[in-house]
Amino acid sequence: FFVLSITVLSRSVQDGINYELSLLWKIKIIISKPLVSDGMWAEVLLNIVLFIPFGLLLPIVGKSELKSTVIIGFLISCFIELLELVFHLGKCEILDIIHNTIGVLFGYFFFYVWKVLTSKLIKT
Repeated sequence: FFVLSITVLSRSVQDGINYELSLLWKIKIIISKPLVSDGMWAEVLLNIVLFIPFGLLLPIVGKSELKSTVIIGFLISCFIELLELVFHLGKCEILDIIHNTIGVLFGYFFFYVWKVLTSKLIKT
C-alpha cells in the first residue's frame, strides 16, 4: 500500500495522457546536462529502492524463487504504471518498470544472501 500511495494516490490528475516509451531519454539528459539531472537521479534511485522490499519479502511470504519473484514485481510495476496512464497520474514510463524490476532483483539478492548466511549459521 505504501508504494501505491507514493506512486499513484498522492498525485493529482493531469490534463492529457503523459507517457514516455523511450528507454534512454533519462540517460541522455543525465549525460548531456549533469547539473540539471539531479532530480532524475533521485527519481531513478527512488524507483529502485521502493521495490527492494518486494524482492526481499515475496520469497519469504510466498516461498517464491527468483523467476516468480521478478515476474510478480514486474507485474506490480506494470500495474502501477498502467494506473498512472489510465487515470492521468504522473508519467507512465517504461524506464520506471525497468528500475522497479532492478529494485526487485536487489531485494531478492539481499534475501538470498540472508538465506545463505542464516543456513550457514544454523549448520555451525
